[in-house]
Amino acid sequence: MADFVQQDQQEIPFEGRRTRVQARFRRGIFLLPAMMTSANLLCGYYAVVASVVGTPDDFNHAAKAIGIAIVFDSLDGRVARMTGSNTEFGVQFDSLADVVSFGVAPAVLAYSWGVRSVANLAPGALRQLGHFGWL
Repeated sequence: MADFVQQDQQEIPFEGRRTRVQARFRRGIFLLPAMMTSANLLCGYYAVVASVVGTPDDFNHAAKAIGIAIVFDSLDGRVARMTGSNTEFGVQFDSLADVVSFGVAPAVLAYSWGVRSVANLAPGALRQLGHFGWL
């Protein structure tokens, strides 16, 4: 049998010990930036759905939802840095939310708005728009 070297173990002072309450609180901190990112993603999703419905009020609501998503996007990074709860999953989740809110939602909004306005044109104006497109 090999001789094991016995190391001195020092006890952590009472003030430095973690309690269960601190551990639960620490777990809850990770929820704050995730909730902000989820709100960002939901605003983008709502903007896409409202754009597809396509009434003028829905276009207005979709544009406002994209603006609100900007607020949530700026808050989630700040909250994560302030609480020290940066994770690789959080970074990827934030990137996904940004793609939906600032890539897909504005594109669907612009496309839906453009298609609705072109559909209401007279046939002669639609033909002129087609010539302009080819130009």
